[in-house]
Amino acid sequence: SFHTVSEELLPCALMTLRGTFLVICVRFSNGTDTDWRTCDLSEKEAHVHGGCMMQAKRSQSGLTHPTAGAVPISANWCSAAFQMPKMAICFHGGARSFHHQLVYKTQKWNLVDGLGVDATVFLHLTRKDARGDVRPEFAGLMQETTTDQLSDAAVRLGVKPGHMKVIDGPNADLPQCPNYVAEYNARKSEQDGWEKTKEGLKDEHLNTMGYLLSLAGQLSHREGCMDLIRKEEANTKKQFDNVILSRADLTIYGPFKPYCMYNLSVPRRFQDWFFMVPRSLADDMFTKLHADFYECRKPLTLDVVVESYESSILAASQQDASLPVLVTRENHPDMPNNICEAFTNPERLPADPAPGELCGHLTFENNFNHPASLLKGNCAFLKPHEFNGNENDKSMPLCGLGGYSWNCMSGNRGGRVQCPRSAPIMCAEKSCDEGQDYCCDTNCGPHGGPRLCESA
Repeated sequence: SFHTVSEELLPCALMTLRGTFLVICVRFSNGTDTDWRTCDLSEKEAHVHGGCMMQAKRSQSGLTHPTAGAVPISANWCSAAFQMPKMAICFHGGARSFHHQLVYKTQKWNLVDGLGVDATVFLHLTRKDARGDVRPEFAGLMQETTTDQLSDAAVRLGVKPGHMKVIDGPNADLPQCPNYVAEYNARKSEQDGWEKTKEGLKDEHLNTMGYLLSLAGQLSHREGCMDLIRKEEANTKKQFDNVILSRADLTIYGPFKPYCMYNLSVPRRFQDWFFMVPRSLADDMFTKLHADFYECRKPLTLDVVVESYESSILAASQQDASLPVLVTRENHPDMPNNICEAFTNPERLPADPAPGELCGHLTFENNFNHPASLLKGNCAFLKPHEFNGNENDKSMPLCGLGGYSWNCMSGNRGGRVQCPRSAPIMCAEKSCDEGQDYCCDTNCGPHGGPRLCESA
């Protein structure tokens, strides 16, 4: 327990590190309750109760976090004088390392919770990996991501059914434009040469079909995000104030500042990996370029780099080098991590670690840069879903890739995440939905008993 703290310190925080637990107890004033709470250090899992938040525990098996649904402390910091913005946050592109604990958990803690906004999270992903750079030292592919891995990460990020779209891939369709044909043929020829010889001139990979497909994927995923956002706005009849479009394989290696410390009317970005822009500018920035490409108005001509093709997007937003985001690959020789040049340790003192000393440890070499078990730390199946969809869906399980159905696996919707209240227990054996999925029932005796939650 903590000693009494004077009234002048409201709001304030005390921190202590005991064993493997980092504990933060915060005093909030809501008009009536201004008492300090005591964090119970004996608790195994992180909890939020009253005004006391147990922040983060590191264990041998993974990273844990306060109970889902807790109001981020950053929202309280800004609440006195600023209106909380309604923000759409969409992670997009090839899934790659998205399902790694390091990636999706830092996206949740350091971005979604760090900003403290009224956030709605969307996903627009491709399961299978592809690379636009055919050079051997750059061409390493990530292992294909499973629907179970994506649905697990989606649940942890708080993505609701209908707010995600997953494509097998690996590539987006190309526009069928007569004025693009000659350039396509040249690229196919260059691609064949690379695949036969495994070598070429330094910049000739820019003229391959793979490089063009990479651009098509970027444009399609961003437009896919905007389509999900527009559908949500139409359903709720409310428009978002701001939009974040972020590559799905970014580690957010430091906390974002609370929203009131940004001028959200100014569009900002980090490279072409991360954009935070006013909603009023998002359609013109992202949808227009997609339309220009797919409606045959703007081809990617030979020898042109993607960044030049995207110059209208880049020019419309300011580069913010302080944003703590970095593409995270695996630690393999064909996945070069020279992008550590983009890593920063803002406003460090001379004695503090330099960016080059930190980058690997906080990203591609990190112990948590690997897939999490589907079960560890996520036992949402222990209780039935909180139904919030169409009345006809009320009595069906919630599927991992969104929607409600008794045919989650056979219908390619991802495995059952939660059962309905009419059959609230998820059973241990996968003997339902053509033997592909866990059963939901009121009695799991015939199905191996209840499914158990493995300790994280």
